[in-house]
Amino acid sequence: MYPHNDNIKNALKDSSDFVIKNGLNYLIPKWKKFTNKVHENDGSIIEDYLNDLDTRNIIDKILPLLTEIEKASILQEVNFQDRQFIDRTFELKDCIWGVQNETIHGYTRQKHFYYYRAPQHIIDQYKDILIPELTQRTENKG
Repeated sequence: MYPHNDNIKNALKDSSDFVIKNGLNYLIPKWKKFTNKVHENDGSIIEDYLNDLDTRNIIDKILPLLTEIEKASILQEVNFQDRQFIDRTFELKDCIWGVQNETIHGYTRQKHFYYYRAPQHIIDQYKDILIPELTQRTENKG
């Protein structure tokens, strides 16, 4: 269904075997499934959540390898899922991977927006994840 060639497979060489084998044919449906239920507390832990976010990052790594027509078609679909993700999550004060990983990997809020958002149930589980409003309220109390 989605393009999958040797250039894409080579870009995925550090990924798991099934990602290398299926590329966007695995990643896009996985992102869609994740964004459709990201707001539901299914009992997943932070590691599961980060793994799902990495799915979107891998999609970003593949996009430059596509033709403009392929990229436009895929972005139309992925952008819809991205909007659902944004609607169902809250903006975080910091990168969910932490400042060190943010620096090492060059994550930015603009390009890697998904690493700066989380649903309420993840925020509730991990008290060190802060949303800007909570940080501001805490700072104003002191």
